[in-house]
Amino acid sequence: MRQMKEDWPDRFSNAGMNGRPLLLSPLPFANRETAMRRRLAIALLIAVACWVATASRVSAKPVSAQDEVLAADKARMDALVAQDRATLKKILADDLVYCHSGGNVQTKEQYLAGLADGSTRYYKVETNWNPPHVVGKIGVLSGHVTFYVRAGQTDRTFHLQAASVYEKRDGRWQLILFQSTSLPASASGAASGASSAK
Repeated sequence: MRQMKEDWPDRFSNAGMNGRPLLLSPLPFANRETAMRRRLAIALLIAVACWVATASRVSAKPVSAQDEVLAADKARMDALVAQDRATLKKILADDLVYCHSGGNVQTKEQYLAGLADGSTRYYKVETNWNPPHVVGKIGVLSGHVTFYVRAGQTDRTFHLQAASVYEKRDGRWQLILFQSTSLPASASGAASGASSAK
């Protein structure tokens, strides 16, 4: 009995129940090193993701109401040139009053219908607005606008002094009024020079 007690630790550490050595040794060093590298890589990816998210929140510059009005007007002019009536319908308010330089006044439906018949095509628009004036939900743009229009086989250019009035409705800016006046030739040339200088 005494001999068995003395031999027990050696037998337990060197053999299992079937006489084979017990697998009590730790993982090989190479495996431990690989696992450590994976943990470090995951931790690094998490740290980078957190840094990017924080940096984007800090560096993001809030968009001003003036910028929103200018963006809405640019979208309107781009849609006009692209003949994108679906976008125009969203930007033009249902109660729009559109005053042409010749004195003709149209509603939203009349204005869109005039674009749909294809007799007049706006193939280029240049704007030279003054800084937008925004009061509450109303934004006003004033300045020079040049429309390059193709009517049938004839190309015409309209140099205008214009005002565009936008109102913010349901979270987006919509055009509620456009008023324009034709500029004399001398004034239109000065306006084009000022526009190209900017």
